[in-house]
Amino acid sequence: CQAVSGTPETALPVGCALELIHAYSLVHDDLPDLDNDAERRGQPTVHIKYGVPTAILTGDALLTEAFRILADPTWAVAPAIQVRAIALVAEAAGAAGMVGGQQYDIDAAHTPPSPAEVGRLHAMKTGALFRAAVVGGGIAGAASVDELAALERYGRCVGRAFQLTDDLLDLLEAGGAGDGATGDAHEDAVNLAVHLGADSVRIEAEQQVAHALDAVARFGDRGRVLAAIARFIRDRDV
Repeated sequence: CQAVSGTPETALPVGCALELIHAYSLVHDDLPDLDNDAERRGQPTVHIKYGVPTAILTGDALLTEAFRILADPTWAVAPAIQVRAIALVAEAAGAAGMVGGQQYDIDAAHTPPSPAEVGRLHAMKTGALFRAAVVGGGIAGAASVDELAALERYGRCVGRAFQLTDDLLDLLEAGGAGDGATGDAHEDAVNLAVHLGADSVRIEAEQQVAHALDAVARFGDRGRVLAAIARFIRDRDV
């Protein structure tokens, strides 16, 4: 939003909505019928602490609250902008984005995907929310068509770079840099670093960050935070 000369606070409803959606996705992802995780960020997962029914309802409530915030009539943007933001977030969170990507992930447990299919899975499950965050900020800031195109390219590239570095870190943490395996058959199936090799993934991640930096160069100093995020994704080690 700031990059397109908007008032940063104007984008808060989009940011809050995406944070709520991300939280809901983690609560549901941890459930026994999905990843069945007992711990999240050093704490018991919601279903472990409060039970499965409460965890399901918690995710449902978080998702619903996200759209209540986006639809709040006190949001100080034009109605057309508000509708565009709602549609953008809905697409990113639904069957064409995160939920559809999660289904691809489930399917990968039975039929190992090709590298191209893994890329599509990642673009939907993770990348869609990255793009929505960036483009949503631009929409809230009343960006021009050209500015939104630059932000969409940036979001697509940083989403891809994030997933590539995430896969690479998982591989290195598992000590699989040499043998190409993390030790978990399903994780290996959806890990591009396993498919393509650590060196290839590292090079592609750097290329994606370079593309992202090129996309936001047009914004000059106003885009410095976006540029810093791209570099952080490239250089992170956790």
